[in-house]
Amino acid sequence: DTAAPELTASTVGAATSKGFSLFLSGTDEKGLNAFRVDTRGEGDDVWVTRYYNAPASGSGTLDVDIWRQGNYAVRAAACDTDGNESPLADVGTVFIDTTSPVIRSLTITNITEAGFSLHHRVTDNGTLAGLSVTLTSDTGETRSSFLVTDGESDFPWSAEGLTEGVWTISVTASDAAGNESRYTFDWKYTAGTARPGLTVARLGTP
Repeated sequence: DTAAPELTASTVGAATSKGFSLFLSGTDEKGLNAFRVDTRGEGDDVWVTRYYNAPASGSGTLDVDIWRQGNYAVRAAACDTDGNESPLADVGTVFIDTTSPVIRSLTITNITEAGFSLHHRVTDNGTLAGLSVTLTSDTGETRSSFLVTDGESDFPWSAEGLTEGVWTISVTASDAAGNESRYTFDWKYTAGTARPGLTVARLGTP
C-alpha cells in the first residue's frame, strides 16, 4: 500500500496553561493508524513532532501538551498502518498562557450594618475568568462566592449571617487558561455603624 491517507478535518480547540485540544479526522482504505501533530514555537527553528493513536472511527479530539508559554504554529497529518502519511496541513496558531493573574490590591470599604464592599484590582496577560472569595471565621464558619470580573470592581457582601469576630479572607484570581493566584489575610469584623475600611495593596509585581 503506497496510497496516502487523507486528513479531512483539523480544528484547534481550547487552550489551557499546559497545552490545547485539537480535533482531527481522516480516512484511509485500510484504516488510519495514527495522527501526526507538529508544533513550533514563535522564534524556534525546529518543529516538535508527536504521534497519537487514531480512534477506530477515524475522528477524535487530542490533548496536545506544551507546558511553555508562547505562540505556536500547528500542522497535522494522517498516517496509515503501512507508514504512509497525508501531506502536512497547516492547522493554525495557538497561544499557550502559563502566567498567573496578579492581585494588585484588595480593599474593604463601605462597612455598615448591612455589610461591606470588597474592592479589587487584578491584572492578567490574557482573559480573566473571575475571583473566588472565601470567608472563614475564627469559629469555623465559611462563606464563599464567585465574582466575574474584568479586572477592577466592587463586590458587595451582605452582613446576613456574618458574625462578629476575626474572619480569614481568601481571594483566588483565575484566568481563562486556568492559571491561579491567591492572597489570604485576616480581618476583624464588628457589626455597627460605618467605620474606616482596610486596604491590602501592592500584592503583585508592578
